[in-house]
Amino acid sequence: MTIRSLYQREKVNYRGVDYEIDSLDNSVNINGRKYKVIKNKVDVKKITDLEEREQKYYFFDIDISISDFFVTSKDIKAPIQEQEDLSFVCSIFNRNVSLGDRVIDSKLIHKLSFGKSDFAQELLFNFSNKEISGTHTKLEFIECNFGKKLKVRNYETIIPNYYEDDVQPLPEKSRYPYHQQNKAQLKELKITDCTADEGAYLRIGFLDIGKFELSNLRLPQNAELNIGDCHFQYFKLTNFRNMGKFKLYKINVLPKEYDKREGYNPRFQIDNTSIGGADFQSINLVSFARVIMFDNIFTELDYTNMQWEHEIKVGQFGKANPPKVWNDSNLAKFLFDSYEFNRVEIAKKRDTHRTLKKVMIRNHDQQEALVFYQKEMENHWQITEWKKDFGNKITLAFNKYTNEFGLNWWKPLCLLFGVSLLFYFLLLCNLDIPILELEHWRSYFEFLNPTHKTRFIAKEYWDFWSYAIDFLFRLIEGLLIYQTIQAFRKYSRKL
Repeated sequence: MTIRSLYQREKVNYRGVDYEIDSLDNSVNINGRKYKVIKNKVDVKKITDLEEREQKYYFFDIDISISDFFVTSKDIKAPIQEQEDLSFVCSIFNRNVSLGDRVIDSKLIHKLSFGKSDFAQELLFNFSNKEISGTHTKLEFIECNFGKKLKVRNYETIIPNYYEDDVQPLPEKSRYPYHQQNKAQLKELKITDCTADEGAYLRIGFLDIGKFELSNLRLPQNAELNIGDCHFQYFKLTNFRNMGKFKLYKINVLPKEYDKREGYNPRFQIDNTSIGGADFQSINLVSFARVIMFDNIFTELDYTNMQWEHEIKVGQFGKANPPKVWNDSNLAKFLFDSYEFNRVEIAKKRDTHRTLKKVMIRNHDQQEALVFYQKEMENHWQITEWKKDFGNKITLAFNKYTNEFGLNWWKPLCLLFGVSLLFYFLLLCNLDIPILELEHWRSYFEFLNPTHKTRFIAKEYWDFWSYAIDFLFRLIEGLLIYQTIQAFRKYSRKL
């Protein structure tokens, strides 16, 4: 052995760079921070012997199974170390990470948390089925980076008697129906302030989740996020910036049997997102008690088989605080604050309805586009003020009350019938013609003709007011006919 090889330090390779291991404390310095290097099962055993609930500043250079931190015997049937919470903070997982077979089965983990950690390779949490998953378990990732793959889902090939000796994979045709009925269950899954590498694949599927929250995830180009075949009681996607591919499919509300409280209020929320290439499939938003959307940018969102909820909420924007002492000044301030808060909420609804309308138009779904177009214009009517914008308010009022912004054709026809009767009655009175004589009402249908001649009845008695009544009716009649035609063309006209 040469002197050079005797003093040559051991190294670890992390993201294509070699780092020397300090032989004194078996640590490695990466970006100014020291990490304890874990390279074998013996090192893992040393960590578990410390009985610490928070694993901090470790560099795992071996494939890690979470069950390794609990099993204290070589005998797989031996009892697992009692543990309620387990967290990894400021750690680097340089190899693959898996859940293990017995952790959730033993129902010992109430919370499994990863914070400020980097998963350089694959992170695979495959549950077996709903009988051995944890309705009490919370899984959390905070400020983590996913290198190649993240999977949190049911294991696809396991049959119900997983721990029997005669384990056989399910036939391929039987796997999907079985896992639809036997989704793994989690109390909570939270992914917050995380990032992903170029080309990373993130998959969450075949789960029943009480509370799911994905917040402030940055998805780069060529990365992909798939969430599907899941039931949620609470689904929240917020501050999501997507430059890669995003697929959300087969999403439904979690059955009430999961939470038998009287105040069961399932919610679906997407807010403050910028979603680029996205694909929504087979999502039932109607099944959720509340659907909240606001401040979203959907540039390339395609959908199929969507059941859209039309009553969209936009969150809470504050309420005016009632004064402790009521007087004229405090009352005026309270009413003004209430009015302003209400305007902000209506403006958010208008923007949300406009955004959804554009999504419908992009997907050539004219029927749903009309629904959100009407709600957008209704919100615009509500926040347009008479004093500040009288002209637009008149236009909006006319369209609102005559044909419901181009969606109702019978309303302008009914108005036309009523207005024509009124003006014909006025015309007969002005011409001193007895209105009760049926003979004079024979000219009513001629009066309805927009191109009828003036002095079509009692020519010698026409005066200024007769011409004025006739002219005003022609003007109103033309507008109402246009409103009728516009409503008839609602499925073919451009919004």
